[in-house]
Amino acid sequence: MSLRGKQANGLVTQQRVQLRAAVAQFLEKGYTGTTTADITGAAGIAQSSFFHVFPSKEALLLELVRRMFGGQFDLAGQHSGAADPVFPYAVETALSLSIATAQRKARSLT
Repeated sequence: MSLRGKQANGLVTQQRVQLRAAVAQFLEKGYTGTTTADITGAAGIAQSSFFHVFPSKEALLLELVRRMFGGQFDLAGQHSGAADPVFPYAVETALSLSIATAQRKARSLT
């Protein structure tokens, strides 16, 4: 394996560790109450390592949402054309409701 391949694998591993730590912190403190220092502390890494993988906490959240709901967006795209926006709208609405429900449940944990 080339050095580039090892570096890429290392970044993927770092990303996974940070995403897991972020989820735990978001559930415990909420998104706005969680800092990058909280995430890096929970992940056991330096803040510079965090910013090497993600430019911001918002970028980490977008990656987390992409991983959680990417399949649903892909499925919606496969089942609709540009002329039929009803199905993607229904999927988007269902996802929004699911996220809102999850947020309420997460808030009740604290």
